Amino acid sequence: MKKKLFGQCAACNLEKPEERYRNISNYALEKALTGIAYEIHCPEIKVGTLFCNRCYCAIVEHNNYKKYKNNNKKRSIERDLTYQPNNQKKRITVSLEEYQRLVNNSKSVEELKIEIQELKDNNTFIKYFNDKIQCLTTVLYNYQHREGNKPVLDADEFVTLIEN
Repeated sequence: MKKKLFGQCAACNLEKPEERYRNISNYALEKALTGIAYEIHCPEIKVGTLFCNRCYCAIVEHNNYKKYKNNNKKRSIERDLTYQPNNQKKRITVSLEEYQRLVNNSKSVEELKIEIQELKDNNTFIKYFNDKIQCLTTVLYNYQHREGNKPVLDADEFVTLIEN
């Protein structure tokens, strides 16, 4: 079980029984002396000084998350945004034959999309195939489970069973 510290906070001079109190260690003293918060709250800070948790965080951990704040800023790329009358951007040129080939390919892609859509709309084979599979499974189920027969392993018997 941890030893609870009780006493009066050196910074705010209040005694709060529900608050967690913390002592200043050597490392905490070094961290506190890097900032200026200790001068405001408690200029006579030394090792063993007792602070409430709120004052301890304000004095010792004053620069917490500071290193993360700098990394979160978006890095701006310096660009020359002045007006440039002679537009010197690189341009890509294509021969006339290459351009016509690309246009024809785009037309053929559109035609293929239309053909695929027509095939999706005209799904009579799929319906026919689904009906036949459903019929087949119904016949096999009735033969094996309702009538209590063993599975048919001979191909000729299987064909006659399905056709009947």
